[in-house]
Amino acid sequence: MKKIIMIGAALFLLVGCQRYSGGEPVETEPKKEKQEDVQKEEPKSNLSLEEKVTAAIHSTTGKEAEKSDGMKRIISINTVEDAISGEGKKIVNIDLNADQHSRVPRTRDEMLLASKEIFPALFKEEEISEASLIWHLPLVDNAGNKEDVKVMQIRIRADNKINWDNFDVYKFEEVADQYYEHDAMKES
Repeated sequence: MKKIIMIGAALFLLVGCQRYSGGEPVETEPKKEKQEDVQKEEPKSNLSLEEKVTAAIHSTTGKEAEKSDGMKRIISINTVEDAISGEGKKIVNIDLNADQHSRVPRTRDEMLLASKEIFPALFKEEEISEASLIWHLPLVDNAGNKEDVKVMQIRIRADNKINWDNFDVYKFEEVADQYYEHDAMKES
């Protein structure tokens, strides 16, 4: 919004300067400038579904490119046609890197809270009929080997009728169409 205002102010000043060069009016073509402004805004509305999903995740998690440890928040975004909902509807599967905290319950809670924010943002897009958030964390096995592992997956259909404003994140397991939690997340 600030960029649009700044561009508008700059154009206003430039047009004013061009019209009165040396005290005499100069012919200008303001219609072309307006058309250029419209053309600049059009690509924003023509975002791909993947770009819309990425923007929804970044706006809700507050992490545009990377997590605090330097890893990208979004691992991958996959979409498939939803044969049940009909033509134009998509199922979106999103693999995400979670933030790891010093205590497992806090790590789990942060994933649940982020999921509560991401789902309604995704379902604002009419073409998304179902979304699955798949959270990953690096875990260390008994032999000391570190591996990125799926620690939580929540799949919900857009027509699930969840009131996101009053939703208790600890009820995901009950209301989700599919819910998975790794045993490592159940530690206290």
